[in-house]
Amino acid sequence: MRLSEAREQYLAHRRMMCSKATVTQDAFVTRRFTSTVGDIYVHNLTAHHVEQWFITLGGDHMCRDGLVRGEVKATTFNYYYARIKALAGYLQARGLTRVDLMAHVRPRKVARLQRQQRRAQMLDAANDLFAERGYEEVSVEDIARAAGVQRGLVHHYFGGRTQVYLALLGRLDPIREEPLRRPEGRSAARAWRTRSHAGSTGPRPTAVSISARLHPATTSPTAR
Repeated sequence: MRLSEAREQYLAHRRMMCSKATVTQDAFVTRRFTSTVGDIYVHNLTAHHVEQWFITLGGDHMCRDGLVRGEVKATTFNYYYARIKALAGYLQARGLTRVDLMAHVRPRKVARLQRQQRRAQMLDAANDLFAERGYEEVSVEDIARAAGVQRGLVHHYFGGRTQVYLALLGRLDPIREEPLRRPEGRSAARAWRTRSHAGSTGPRPTAVSISARLHPATTSPTAR
């Protein structure tokens, strides 16, 4: 069986168990892995192939937006590690390989952060996810994985997805000099209405506008 075929079977399996947003991320990571390794037969896939793919993450690499970026952070590396480890486990469980494909790869150590740094890290991860996929397609689990933390830690700091969204809006308050667009999706609209009782007024923001305000130098359409 070719790796591409095994990947499709894996994604079909994941669709029965996971949220749409999680499967979307699985599809992205495994597609990137397959395109780099090549559509080889699964029984020819080795731990060396997997190791070499992770080595590429340590240097300049192209992301889905077409931009070339440098070495990924430890949290992002561990996010990819978890995705590929799940794929490798599926291949072994189905008897498609007997090789320990993750034998030469280990998750990276993440330095312990102070409370405010950890909170900011989760908000940054959520901001990127909301801007990339939209509020409705992001789960607490996705935020936790992107931030490199346990899901329970997101609940501990914020409570849930709506509270994360509200915290992002709170970070925008000091720089709300430009109009923000209405959010897409009922849940995002409810999040804004929940916040409005605190006296905030003005147009409702989208996740994309959140990213534009937090990263104006890179996301503003007028940036040069």
